[in-house]
Amino acid sequence: MAEAPARGLPGHTAEINPDGGTWNDCTRCDIAALMDCNTVAMLPGWEHSKGAQLEVLIADHLGMTVGNAHSLTKNVGALSRELIHQDLGIESTH
Repeated sequence: MAEAPARGLPGHTAEINPDGGTWNDCTRCDIAALMDCNTVAMLPGWEHSKGAQLEVLIADHLGMTVGNAHSLTKNVGALSRELIHQDLGIESTH
């Protein structure tokens, strides 16, 4: 799942580190969680967060998809339908 989405979604720092901790402790956990992701969805203003900047740098170097959270989530419904159709063996309509 994406990193740095809105609070309450998998990947958000508060969800990965519910008990808090130092910035270093939380960042280590966040980076470990990032290794299970293939896409990083960035919120507006991410460039002002050194943690988000680090996540984007790592994700980019590892070839993960990095994009605007709004743009990425807009396409989730269409992608989900396409994957379900593939699983069911239904030919795509586009």
